[in-house]
Amino acid sequence: MKTITFFLILLVQTSFAQQKLTFERPNFAGETIYYEGEVKNGKANGYGTATTSLKNAYKGNWKDNDYHGQGTHTWENGMQYSGSWVNGQGTGKAIHTWPNGDKYEGDFVNGNLHGNGIYYFNNGMQYSGSWLNGKRTGKGIHTWPNGEKYEGDFVDGAFHGNGIFYFNNGMQYSGSWVNGKRTGKGIHTWTNGEKYVGDFVDGTFHGEGTYYFNNSEQYSGNWVNGQRTGYGKYTYANGNVQEGQFLNGVLQVNSYNNTNPVATTLDVPYEEKDDLTILREMSQVIQGETVYLYSDKTNYFIPNPIYLKSVNDEITLIPFYATYAYSYSTGRNEFGVNTWKSNAIKIKITDLMTLLYETGGAYIVSEIGPCMHCSGQGSSWDNSSRTRDYCEHCGATGCVPVY
Repeated sequence: MKTITFFLILLVQTSFAQQKLTFERPNFAGETIYYEGEVKNGKANGYGTATTSLKNAYKGNWKDNDYHGQGTHTWENGMQYSGSWVNGQGTGKAIHTWPNGDKYEGDFVNGNLHGNGIYYFNNGMQYSGSWLNGKRTGKGIHTWPNGEKYEGDFVDGAFHGNGIFYFNNGMQYSGSWVNGKRTGKGIHTWTNGEKYVGDFVDGTFHGEGTYYFNNSEQYSGNWVNGQRTGYGKYTYANGNVQEGQFLNGVLQVNSYNNTNPVATTLDVPYEEKDDLTILREMSQVIQGETVYLYSDKTNYFIPNPIYLKSVNDEITLIPFYATYAYSYSTGRNEFGVNTWKSNAIKIKITDLMTLLYETGGAYIVSEIGPCMHCSGQGSSWDNSSRTRDYCEHCGATGCVPVY
């Protein structure tokens, strides 16, 4: 019996004897390991310590000449990983510290920060959340020592997706982010009660949005680079409304005699504009003008300004008496125009544009008026042939219009 016990003790001592070995770790050629610890089957197995030819050090568990289990690896520069190892790679729960004071506590996979963990920056910043292959990706919270905080989605270390940024002065942005910038739909609030709800591009108001002022006024419409530019509606606290084209926050008012009208639409190629934007531009050219409709031989005033909310909007045309209509741009000349309609008419803006620019069923009038001699009704005066260049009512020739 004593003999059997002796051989068992000898076998255990032989299996896990304390020995010194020199070897290279699998997949880490070029770094010689000077090992002292438990040995089994001629390899480092169990608990042991080691220094390396690169002046690194490790103490902890080993398996077949590689780190496996719990252990701490310290680099020559002071960097350190302490935690779980699988086949020589940091995998599992661990703490990694850097010489500059940074520290990470959390999950690792194959040496990368992967899973959930907290990173403490040496300047007081902190990130707590999801990691993917060493980068902040997924849901997380990033805080700054000045009290600011971001909470939301990350991709490759940048705010990307949906998230909330809390400014240290009390402001807040909640919405979409792209590559670290507020881009997409979002809400920005200020401590004084003001709020913007709408589109952002690279951190600025750009697109469609509504700004709520703390005095109960609001602007709803288009924005360009943080400025109210394009079609919009400004509502005052007393209920009064300004609606139309804005440029850098100012409502634009164009007239027919304006030889250098202010641009009020986005400076983008025509093919990139939508139908409503094109209609608004075209409407600015004709608003306040006089139009002659061939269908009823009537001159009409076009309202000024024209407000369009959709391509299906209608405008009201107001008729007036005139016996002469002439267009500089087209050369068209109508004499004997007789306004027989007494009521205003409604017409879709798209139909009016079709008559003006496609079918020729209407034109913008440059000169209007009755016969200067008798103010009567002439007829059948054609500018191209001039077969009758007199007023059939009074017989006067020339009939220079009154306008």
